[in-house]
Amino acid sequence: MNYIIWNVRGGNSAKFKMHCIEMVRMHKLVMLDFLETKMADHQTLAQTLDFDMIIQSPAVGLSGGIVFMWKEDLVAVEEVATTPQGIHAMVKVRPNHPPWLFSAIYASNILAERKLLWEKLITISNTLGNNWFIGGDFNEVLKARDKFGGNPINLSRSNLFCNCIKRCHLIDLGYKGSKFTWTNKRYSSRTSLILERIDRCFANEG
Repeated sequence: MNYIIWNVRGGNSAKFKMHCIEMVRMHKLVMLDFLETKMADHQTLAQTLDFDMIIQSPAVGLSGGIVFMWKEDLVAVEEVATTPQGIHAMVKVRPNHPPWLFSAIYASNILAERKLLWEKLITISNTLGNNWFIGGDFNEVLKARDKFGGNPINLSRSNLFCNCIKRCHLIDLGYKGSKFTWTNKRYSSRTSLILERIDRCFANEG
């Protein structure tokens, strides 16, 4: 079963929708998550991409927005919790596969709100956290090697994130391609350029 989690940074343009139609067709997607859509409602977008069911966290103004889409004939989904920082759901691939927990994360850039997210993930782990896949934009680095340029990482903040991952018994699934997933785009000056790995996928098993 194929699915994608994508931080799109705006999902309302015609060009974006055309690209997504081709992506869904090429990869035969059963589930699709968009982060930072900057959209108040995602129903029309889901219909355009031929997904019949959604769970959404609407954007506030032009900030945020998460949508989880799926094809109901192929998977059964039961919503667990939805907040501006994540959508959590139990997924069962039809007809008779065992259910597993799926979380798509779009963490706030405000530390106090990220702390609430870490607490939420630990709570979910304590109740439903076996056979869990979780991915998205966590807006925090784990280690010094996950950042290039700029100020040194804030160890206190990184340790909070690291502690959350450990308490949830999650394993980093790694990556292909560039290790950095965010940049300030100041490529003309190496002394001003900042690169960070803040997008990740984790999993555990029962």
